[in-house]
Amino acid sequence: VYGTTYQGKIDQEAFGLLFKEAEKIIAEKNLKASAGAIYTVDVTDKRKQYVNAFVGIFSEDSLAPVKNLKAQKFHYKQVVSATQESNRFFNNIYNQLTNYVEKEKLEIDKTTQIEIYLSKEKIKVDLPLK
Repeated sequence: VYGTTYQGKIDQEAFGLLFKEAEKIIAEKNLKASAGAIYTVDVTDKRKQYVNAFVGIFSEDSLAPVKNLKAQKFHYKQVVSATQESNRFFNNIYNQLTNYVEKEKLEIDKTTQIEIYLSKEKIKVDLPLK
């Protein structure tokens, strides 16, 4: 993952601009990649307004270094994953994942969530298992 660290309010313009910058680089370089973020706070808790995130370019292939972006490697042995066609109802995907985790009696790392925007209308969320 190549990206930028962000700490601050979730509703700030600067946060959204990081996603737009990642999408711009993906388009300009014609990369087979997606924009996304790794959050290190519980973003499913609506009361939290601040996040620590690493926002950038997610690719299954190795990427050449990208100017002005830091490289980060994140290793998770197992994740619970879900994909949703419309990101307008974003909370639904978290509700579905939470229900599945409870039903299957799985333990997730509640401080980390990974969101990857596969397209303008499709999002993938991974929750790492403990």
